[in-house]
Amino acid sequence: MTTQAKYWIGCLALLMSLGAAGQPLKKDVNLTLWYSYAMPSGGFKSDFIDRSSPRGIALDLMWHINTQLSMGASVAYQDFYQKYPRATYRTSDGADLSAVISHSVQTTPILFKVRYSPLEGKGPGYENMEKGQRRSLIVLPYGSLAAGGNLVQFEQLLGVFSNQSDINFAFAAHAALGAKVPFGLYRQHAVMLEAGYHLMPYNKFGVSQLNQLNIRTGILLELR
Repeated sequence: MTTQAKYWIGCLALLMSLGAAGQPLKKDVNLTLWYSYAMPSGGFKSDFIDRSSPRGIALDLMWHINTQLSMGASVAYQDFYQKYPRATYRTSDGADLSAVISHSVQTTPILFKVRYSPLEGKGPGYENMEKGQRRSLIVLPYGSLAAGGNLVQFEQLLGVFSNQSDINFAFAAHAALGAKVPFGLYRQHAVMLEAGYHLMPYNKFGVSQLNQLNIRTGILLELR
């Protein structure tokens, strides 16, 4: 089993245990499956990788405290990679080395998350919905905040050989604004779209942070 597979099994186990332990005041627990496109920013972009990453996924497991407020856990994965043209580099012992350098970073934030949807439950058709009732399309804005830890895998390659590598766990936070479009007979599911920013401090190998802007689209599924 690969290291990344072990990470995801552990993350899924954490989400399921949090969901099982939670005692929501309402009987709806939601799982959101995300696709994420991320753009590096700040020192991450200027010092290490300036290419955006289309290789991202995330999972949220949330339960309602009341109609507008929900809380839960979130785990995400984003893979950044960039290869630079062949150039000559000066090594620490003073020798010149001609090589193709590649930078690879994978971030896996595991966060406690709160989501607030101010218009949830306030639109037409939410009360006493009956089977077959016609309802207009509703777009519900929301905001979310999250904080926790970030598992970072870092590697620099000279050609096919690893020059520097590290696995580190550090602080991470996330803020996002988005919109959900409910669907289903009782609007129990939703299509999700959001833009957010990950704050990811990091201070190794001359890289000061791994901050990134994320654009996500996903499907929210009601589990119970």
